[in-house]
Amino acid sequence: MSAGHAIYAPSSSHRWAEEGGCTASAMAIAALPPEESGEEADEGTAAHDEIERLIPLTEIRKGDHLRQYFRDVIDPDHPAAYGIALALDFVAQLPPGRLWVEQTVRLTDQIWGRCDVAHYEERNRVLTILDYKNGFVDVQAESNPQPMIYAAAAILTHGLRVDWVRIVIVQPNSFLPVPRVKQWIVSAADLHTFATRVAAIPHQPLRFVAGEQCKYCPLFGRCPASADVLSRIGVAFARDARVVPDYQVALFLAMKKPIADWFKTLEKTHTNLAISGHVPDGMKLVTANKHRAWADPDAARELIYVRYGIEALDPPAPAQAEKLGMTAAELKVLAPTPPGSPVLAFENDNRPAWKTRTSAEMFAGVTGVK
Repeated sequence: MSAGHAIYAPSSSHRWAEEGGCTASAMAIAALPPEESGEEADEGTAAHDEIERLIPLTEIRKGDHLRQYFRDVIDPDHPAAYGIALALDFVAQLPPGRLWVEQTVRLTDQIWGRCDVAHYEERNRVLTILDYKNGFVDVQAESNPQPMIYAAAAILTHGLRVDWVRIVIVQPNSFLPVPRVKQWIVSAADLHTFATRVAAIPHQPLRFVAGEQCKYCPLFGRCPASADVLSRIGVAFARDARVVPDYQVALFLAMKKPIADWFKTLEKTHTNLAISGHVPDGMKLVTANKHRAWADPDAARELIYVRYGIEALDPPAPAQAEKLGMTAAELKVLAPTPPGSPVLAFENDNRPAWKTRTSAEMFAGVTGVK
């Protein structure tokens, strides 16, 4: 184990803790040099820091009116103000109990991490684990190994007697039209079965497995499993994509994101080198076009309104209106969710299965069509 992070960290459990997962990835990633923190990661860290600062105040001032409370303590200019408000709102509604914020919890000596929020209600023996996600890629609460590990570790760390565990994911920026606060309930017995299997992983034979977990893995292209897949993709490129065998489709599509990231890293690295004078053969630095943006949005809005009237001001997108306070009922009337399109996805995708609609369903509400 390293001083700051566990080798088998809950935050990377989607790679190594799933059944049939890439159990060798945790040890191999720990041996890599630290990755440079990106803008998205920094924004997430800032949101977590603000939640850690404000949640103790929630306990102190729980009796206050929530709207006034939020107005008092949340910085409206914070980039994650909406998500922070969601997290505070949820914690403020929990029954009296023990609360831990950003506390280290330990499942085993190899598996431990910092849990965003844990709350224990002794009367009903319910443990709540809240995990804040600031990113756009949707994160599900159901069967999510990261908060499940936090839950099992919290039970052991704090010596809790638990019958039920509530997993809560607060994710204000998910690109999917799903609730911003997602919940899932798991029994203590089922959690124990999961935790027993996960705790044994570091002591079992480790193996690299290529699959969907490769999407954000820094080992992509370096480990034997992904290198083998890349060689097979190289062969596949010599053929038409329409003749790829069924059994290879899922594996090849799982490589799409890490391959794109590889090219992004290549471009970023050599752009920085070119700026310092080391321009690769056959390349040159050019000036990219940037989109114009209002230096003062409020002044621009006022001028447009005075000169062209309200018709020149577009309404905010439905998601933005929701953040501003528009209710779900209002949104349902003014911005009904259109039927989704069929999209090829992996088997563990939690979106509703595609269902072919009848002609009556397709033309429902159209006058004159039966």
